[in-house]
Amino acid sequence: MLAGAMDLAFNVGHTLQVYPPNYVRSILGDPSSWRTETCPPTELKLAELREWRKGLPELARILIPALPWQLPGLSFPFSDLLFRPSRVFRYPASPDVQNPTPEQSWFFINGICTDRAVVDLNAQYLHDLFRRPLTILHNATRGFIPDLVACAAGKEWDTVTESAAIAFPPVYAALKNPACERLILLSHSQGTILSAVILDLLKGLHPPIYESWAKAPVVAGERAVARKLAKRWDFERTMRAAQTGKDPRPAEPASFEWPGYGRRQPETVTAKDWLKLEMYCFANCASEMVQIKVGSGNGLPVPWIESYGNENDIVARLGVLANAAGPGSVRIDGDRYKRNAWGHLLNAHYLYPMFQAKNSGGPAGGPAESSPRRKPWDGRATLGCLSPGGAADTPAPPLSPLLGAVIMAVEPCPTAHAVGYFLPPLRGFHRPRTLRLTPMGRLPGVRGMGGKASSVAKTVRTNRPVCFHQPWKNWPWA
Repeated sequence: MLAGAMDLAFNVGHTLQVYPPNYVRSILGDPSSWRTETCPPTELKLAELREWRKGLPELARILIPALPWQLPGLSFPFSDLLFRPSRVFRYPASPDVQNPTPEQSWFFINGICTDRAVVDLNAQYLHDLFRRPLTILHNATRGFIPDLVACAAGKEWDTVTESAAIAFPPVYAALKNPACERLILLSHSQGTILSAVILDLLKGLHPPIYESWAKAPVVAGERAVARKLAKRWDFERTMRAAQTGKDPRPAEPASFEWPGYGRRQPETVTAKDWLKLEMYCFANCASEMVQIKVGSGNGLPVPWIESYGNENDIVARLGVLANAAGPGSVRIDGDRYKRNAWGHLLNAHYLYPMFQAKNSGGPAGGPAESSPRRKPWDGRATLGCLSPGGAADTPAPPLSPLLGAVIMAVEPCPTAHAVGYFLPPLRGFHRPRTLRLTPMGRLPGVRGMGGKASSVAKTVRTNRPVCFHQPWKNWPWA
């Protein structure tokens, strides 16, 4: 208990070390991000006079604390201000919207202080950027103070547990769907805590590590939530059945609600399932988000994880920008990136500046200055600015994460460079790598993937991030 309190004190102390100590600016960012004239997708458009019908209810939900449940049969005026359960919905809602990549499943978990109006803005902008339908795992706000405290100290609270109980089944069902080849889980702020819980729950269904997972001490709030839900859904029953080949308690009804199957015991998570999963975490404030290894030899770290944080975002400083070792440290695997900027909002302070930088073509301009985008699930990447066929003078649609004319094998090749984060990963999280470029359709050799090296491949050895531009003067290197 004392050690946990000291860790929390050091973590919060590090979080508050922004200079100047302007904590309102740390959340709301610079004034230029408040107006639609200078930042069209900003969430703060709800504060404009013409949006008062949406803005006033949002303000009330931020200021008034609420409970995460919906009591059956209880309804009265303004009951939604006191009871705010999490919900799952599709965006866009219209069934006529075409999915250009039906073999992919895209999910989004929102952050703090997000009611339906704000999450709709986030979902709309994500859909505009990636042109993929999304499953929104809406983590309804319970008020600014409860949300912020939950990010710092209450990760094992019932509010987090109930939100995770809503978020996990749809993600799990998509992961186990044979038609799904790639699952992208986007999360922001408090949603990254739920992503960490989902990751830990998946570990509890992976037979090679189940025993060690079940016996490991609970050192983070996310793991505490995962243990509670694993007990609620009787993961032990699933794992015993996997070991013995028969259900140890066949007469008992299942407690897990599997979307598409009703009440049914969850199945184990295989190495093939793990390779589908990619997690992209903005303002990551989780305490623990640790990969596992699958496959032969040294194994392949899964899932693919990338975390982003603005230097002066106090929520990001609780997690991705916290100390990596010592008191108050966190354990977040994968590539971690930071940018010298203020603000916490997803649209205004993360997505919009990132994609503005990407669309500008880099400081030197032109398609040749683009950065690589990796497809982590099969070890390949594309140069999104090049049109099919390899011509560098005709850009492909810049917001599609899958188009391109050059395939690359990279160890690792972070997606961050393709969406405007021109900084290298934080020190201690980056290694030299080999970059191979081949014409479209020829897969270069990827260690552990069984590919054959192309005879026309060009190999480059570098200690810097794999990118094709000079560092932007306004974004100094970390």
